[in-house]
This record gives sequence, structure tokens and C-alpha cells, in this order.
Amino acid sequence: MRIEPVFAKSLFTATCDNVISLIQSVLQQGTVSNVSSILLVGGFAECKMIQNSLKTAFPSINIVLQDDSGVIVLKGAVLFGYKSDIISSRIARCTYGTSFHGRFDKRIHDQKRKFISKGKKYCKNVFDPFIRINTSIPLGHKIEKTYSTDSQTGCWCQYISLIVRMLCIQTQKNAHYSVNSSLSYKTQNAKKSL
Repeated sequence: MRIEPVFAKSLFTATCDNVISLIQSVLQQGTVSNVSSILLVGGFAECKMIQNSLKTAFPSINIVLQDDSGVIVLKGAVLFGYKSDIISSRIARCTYGTSFHGRFDKRIHDQKRKFISKGKKYCKNVFDPFIRINTSIPLGHKIEKTYSTDSQTGCWCQYISLIVRMLCIQTQKNAHYSVNSSLSYKTQNAKKSL
């Protein structure tokens, strides 16, 4: 079987475009400035297609490729295993949060999302972010949020079973609602002590 070079190159086009798009978005968001070099690491860094695509897309930035680029990631993983505090912070790839029905506020909420329960006005699917995209998160950082129900049953149960929907929004920095095509959901059952 013979594969034409043009067809073989076309297999890498979408991947190269996605890598370039990701780098452009990071550079445009202002979290980094005065970038003069991009260091390519990992096995895919040795691919001539990705190297040439990056050199074409970023002509003013020096694209650096180490001889052992496939091993650099392994060395970093070993170093992280021995000294986990070597990475002092990470940048959030998404905005993480959860969805809830909150009290309706006509100044900020969409009228279409309003509903009434037990005589009180609520807003459906309000997105409550824990951490926003491109935020620097220091090592050991913890976020605690408290939510309560509007139950009037007076039941004093030791445990209540909850469904927790963790949401990740990749495209919007200031999302207000959790019903959106850019969301990915991670649902987990949790037992919450009262």
C-alpha cells in the first residue's frame, strides 16, 4: 500500500491547527507577555509537520527543540514525583463551577429563567464558578463553597444524598448560566454531612 505525501500531510493538518490555535489563545489572553521562545517537548515535538507549522504561524518567536524532547516529559514526571512542590502554581484550563437554582435578581438574571416556588422567585441553572479560566492556582489552594436547600420539612437527617454536577466551561470567562453547549459535565454522587 502506498500513501501519497499530500494525503499523509493532511492527516496532521487539524492537529497542527489546534496546537497553533491554543498557543494563539494563550498569547492573546495576556497571561504571558514578551514571549521570545517556545520550547517543544514530548514525542510529538519531533514531528516535522508541527515544527514547520509553528515556525510559519509564529515567525517572530524562536521555536526550540531539544535533542531528547521525548524524554523531557518523563524527566519532569520523575522530578515531580520526588519533589512535588517544584510546580508552585498551575493555570486553570477551564472555568470550573457548579449549577444551582438561585434567588432571582431582575438586574442580572434573564427573565426566561425565572420560576416561582413556594411564593419565592428563583433563577434556573445559575452557574457558580469556583475558579475562572486562566487563573493561577497556587499549590495546595483549596476552595470551599457552602450550599443549602430551601426545604421546610424540618427533617434533621445525619446524611443527605446529593447529586453534584461539576462543570467545566472552556470558552467563556464570565459565564452566567450552566445551560450551554460549551459545557462539559462531571457528575458524581456525594454524601454530604449536615
